[in-house]
Amino acid sequence: PEAFLGAGTAQVNVDSNTYRFNTLLSFNFGANKEVMAKLSDEMVKSNLDAQNSDAAEPDWDRLGAKIAPLIGRKAADAYINRAATAPKPLSDASPKFNATIVLSNVNLRWSPTQNAFYSVGPIGVSNLGTTDINAQMEGMVEIRKNARGDEVSIYLETDDDIWYYLDWQQGKLAMLTSITEVNDFAQTKSKDKKDKEESILVLGVEEKDLFVDRFASLYRPKVVKKPVVAKTPPAKTPAKGTPAKTTAPATTKPTTTKPAATEELAEEEEEEEAAPTVAKKPTAKETTSKTTKEVAKTPATKDPKAVAGKPGTTPAKVAQTPTKTPAKKKEKEEEKEGF
Repeated sequence: PEAFLGAGTAQVNVDSNTYRFNTLLSFNFGANKEVMAKLSDEMVKSNLDAQNSDAAEPDWDRLGAKIAPLIGRKAADAYINRAATAPKPLSDASPKFNATIVLSNVNLRWSPTQNAFYSVGPIGVSNLGTTDINAQMEGMVEIRKNARGDEVSIYLETDDDIWYYLDWQQGKLAMLTSITEVNDFAQTKSKDKKDKEESILVLGVEEKDLFVDRFASLYRPKVVKKPVVAKTPPAKTPAKGTPAKTTAPATTKPTTTKPAATEELAEEEEEEEAAPTVAKKPTAKETTSKTTKEVAKTPATKDPKAVAGKPGTTPAKVAQTPTKTPAKKKEKEEEKEGF
């Protein structure tokens, strides 16, 4: 089969000269089938563990439109009808898809500066050989066009700990996974002289990191968010006829804690200064019960205990009208003094 197969739809923006592709990509790298079989088994297992249940290409009509140009409309419709009732790998549609890896749902963009296609968003992995994967996975795909020929790099991950990296350059496939058993098996098979043409070179982790970091810096630059400045709400306009209220700036006064007794005394002093006590005038009955001497000798003074327990407080003086002595009693008093 051909090394590369691709089909899909394109959206072209003439004004900005930008292209958006939704594609099916089939890569046949001529890799060791035993190594790829072991890798595909691990990929199925890791997707099940991560519960990646989203189909590689959930839109049957779109999938049929992508495979029809490659295998014909009749074969495409027949496969869609079979796969709709029971899951079947895309290799069942045609031997053309019995390839090293088939990606049935990849959104591509074109970079004129890098002269390369690069992927955007999740990647729909259809199958590896005859092993059905049928899952969407996070990852990166880059197809570089240069003087040495086409180069392809594919990075896929089921979670942060499980990942797979394939790199194809100058007709040779190199790979690395996060699974030690797969790497060791590929390393062992690469020493077999019988399979020299289909041997797979095992890369170092630094080469995988170099591709991931480069892809991220070129095609997925981080957006620096500006700090959010709190906005001051606009002042409300008072209704017509309503005087505008002027709000005094808030000031913080130092608070001093006074004992409860001191606060009570201060309140009593304020009350007494505001409303001094006025002595009541004696009634007529009270006047007749007292002798004239008592009335004459008793000054009109206020009780010095008016403010109890307050040192330095002078009781308020209240003018008091002396009680008039009846005329008859006055005459008797003069008679007594004459004796």
